Amino acid sequence: MKGKNKIASQWQSSTILQENGMGCATEEMDCTTSVRQIDDFMIMLIHHNSDLVEKALNNRLMALPNSKSLYSTFMTCLRTDLAFVRKVFPQHRFSPYYELYEQRMGDRLKILALIHDADADGLNKVVATLRRAARADAFRKQIDKHERAARKNGNSVRRYIRALFDRYSRLRVIRLDLTYQRKYVETAYRLLKEDSAPPDPVTATEVAQHRDAFLEHIRKSYPSLVGYIWKIEHGVYKSFHMHWIIFLNGHEVMQDRTIAQAMGNHWATHITNERGSYWNVNAQKGNYERLGMLGIGEVNWDDEDKRRALERVALYLAKVDYFIRLKAPSLGRIFGKGVAPKYGHSRLGRPRSRSVSEHHTRRSNHRDVATSEQS
Repeated sequence: MKGKNKIASQWQSSTILQENGMGCATEEMDCTTSVRQIDDFMIMLIHHNSDLVEKALNNRLMALPNSKSLYSTFMTCLRTDLAFVRKVFPQHRFSPYYELYEQRMGDRLKILALIHDADADGLNKVVATLRRAARADAFRKQIDKHERAARKNGNSVRRYIRALFDRYSRLRVIRLDLTYQRKYVETAYRLLKEDSAPPDPVTATEVAQHRDAFLEHIRKSYPSLVGYIWKIEHGVYKSFHMHWIIFLNGHEVMQDRTIAQAMGNHWATHITNERGSYWNVNAQKGNYERLGMLGIGEVNWDDEDKRRALERVALYLAKVDYFIRLKAPSLGRIFGKGVAPKYGHSRLGRPRSRSVSEHHTRRSNHRDVATSEQS
């Protein structure tokens, strides 16, 4: 899937706990790395035809010359505690590649025993069996369906954002992470020392109700609202939480940081009855600007850099399901967006001779031509 590595990196970043202006990495980030590595290994394995190892003269296993990279990745994947990943993400489905590996390679002690005993034939047989399963027609159809769904979501979000810029020449973009209060130290202790993490502070049904209440609030309280994208996720530390991208008419409002704070406060105190908390991403605009990733605040239709950064974040919300997807029937939908406006001239701002979509198409064609000429 195109852009998979970027999506994986953003997934890892999203697991960082944000509190009092500080970020803290947890075991969730380690687990995201493991899922990504196993997914990559499975793809490598499908395209590899040879045995993995042979027995050396010193009675130890040695990677075959054309299998060294695959063997190195395989050994890295073996370090993954699959049961712990499930403990950290207990309510999720993973990519078909990861779940096939988990199903076939779950007995890690047996595989480690083959390595310890330098049983090259036994280990090659295990890997060959896994390869056959990954190449099976039924599994390939499952992969195609999985990747097609991720692409469909991504294309839908991209079209939605471009439709907003077709209609409005300037948007005020707000990013909010809406969460629930949680004692992180207690969570860490129970996760590492006990069989499971503490129970969630809210039920999935309550989360759905809170989502609907927040959406109703911003619709009624902010007349300049022109669009939104939201995604519900779950992690052992943050429990249920939501990522929101909110679009306001940039000709009607300013002070996006203040507006985001007011929205977050309403979530924390009124909607969740003081059980909630939030992370105001717009308060961190300076950090994103220094990284060249600023896609919030004022975004004009012809600002290529901000538009690209905005779409990058939105595509993560749409396509992260490739790696991991929350399964909680009581939530209903876990991803949503507003209705794309019908194309028309902007209400305010300088008239545009062509739509934003046409602008991007021409820019893209220009880059393609330039690339061809350089090659």
